[in-house]
Amino acid sequence: MTWRQAIRRAVTTILAVLVTFVLAPVVSEFFIKLAEERGYYDQPSAKVASAMETLALITESWWFLVALGYVAGGASFMWIDYFLRRTERQRDETVLVKWVPTSIRLQFRAGTHSVIQLANQNVQQFNGERFNPRFLGQDGQLLGEQVLWYFFLIFKKPTAYGQIIIDAGNATIPGYRVIHQGHFGAIIQVQGDIGNIAVDIRCLQPNPTSGSHNQ
Repeated sequence: MTWRQAIRRAVTTILAVLVTFVLAPVVSEFFIKLAEERGYYDQPSAKVASAMETLALITESWWFLVALGYVAGGASFMWIDYFLRRTERQRDETVLVKWVPTSIRLQFRAGTHSVIQLANQNVQQFNGERFNPRFLGQDGQLLGEQVLWYFFLIFKKPTAYGQIIIDAGNATIPGYRVIHQGHFGAIIQVQGDIGNIAVDIRCLQPNPTSGSHNQ
């Protein structure tokens, strides 16, 4: 350690001690006295009740639900953008990809966000998001609603496959579409809610005559 580093560390330590044991207590005591002077501590239960009523009015308003939907959707698609960029970078590193058996089995509960992973093969990470956007009028009247599921899969090993299917056996599931599929992962949108059923998401082996190549 040089003498400059030693001096810098000593000064930093002294400042930290001064802030922690001298300045912080003084500032804290000042704000406590200020709150007492302005009556912020008078009838605290009434103030809490008033704040909760205001919060309830805000969260029940139509514009709050719309804003929340935009925020949730924006966060989801930021994740999608990151996912796609990551797979594009990884794809450039792969010259030849072979088919690796890849699947995941999921259990759903109707009307909830609950999705339990029962088993998987070559799936490193899975994320299932349920969105229930509601369309409200100016007076807060419900004009319509929709349920969408998004499945994000990241594979342990890159795999070349023909297509992705969702199989629920004899049960009925809504329509779905593959938003993105690549050697390193996939994104699937299900256009409706899923009941109390177990489903399998599988990557099918490509046609042997088509060969393996980058997508």
